[in-house]
Amino acid sequence: MHFTKALLALALVAAPVFATPTAIVKDSVEARAPSISQTYVTCNPKTNTSPTKSFKVDVNNAQSQAKSAGFVAGKSGDPHGYNSGDGIKWGSNNCDNGKNPLFEYPVFWVGAKQKEWQKDTKTSGQEKTPIRVVYANVNGGIYYCGVMTHSEVDKNYQGKAFFEKCS
Repeated sequence: MHFTKALLALALVAAPVFATPTAIVKDSVEARAPSISQTYVTCNPKTNTSPTKSFKVDVNNAQSQAKSAGFVAGKSGDPHGYNSGDGIKWGSNNCDNGKNPLFEYPVFWVGAKQKEWQKDTKTSGQEKTPIRVVYANVNGGIYYCGVMTHSEVDKNYQGKAFFEKCS
């Protein structure tokens, strides 16, 4: 009797130690919280003829947009796969290991006319943005990788050429 009580007490104490937490929650963006200095990221395209020379992007908004976008493209054609052909390293194994599919989704900068990309509205009916949030599909969950911009941005905010990481 005492042995059973002792075993039960030991099991209750040890259970939290042996529990394995999961990093991915299917209903939310994985909580790889940005540092205090990363509440916003700044995108500075190499060539930029738009009225906005430096794009400040709210990381929390980008994460929220990734969650809303999911993995299935809407009428806009977004989100869609990102093959990382630009050689960007995100600083996370879930994003850099080449095993988890990456997705990109348009996001807007602080102060832009349009606040959120509308997945189910054709691209022609929306403002242009050269900025993308990048996220990985890790076991069906959304894992935030970062924000990138086209390296060339024209006067109408149309992005061209390769992507570069915003920091």
